[in-house]
Amino acid sequence: MGTLPIFLDLPEVTLAHGYLEPGMSLSEQNPLIVCGTMGGERILRNRYDHPWYELYDGEKPVIVGSL
Repeated sequence: MGTLPIFLDLPEVTLAHGYLEPGMSLSEQNPLIVCGTMGGERILRNRYDHPWYELYDGEKPVIVGSL
């Protein structure tokens, strides 16, 4: 499991297990957030007043819970 990717950036969509932090490139994402851990969720709640998906402004749709 440790060798599997925590996200896949496909031509038309991004797949992630948990969440994405708004305004950050995929390479800058915190693995705790992308994996959807409780710690990652706490980081997002402390930094933002709205859920990440309401703030997401990427060019491609994101599908979560897919890996």
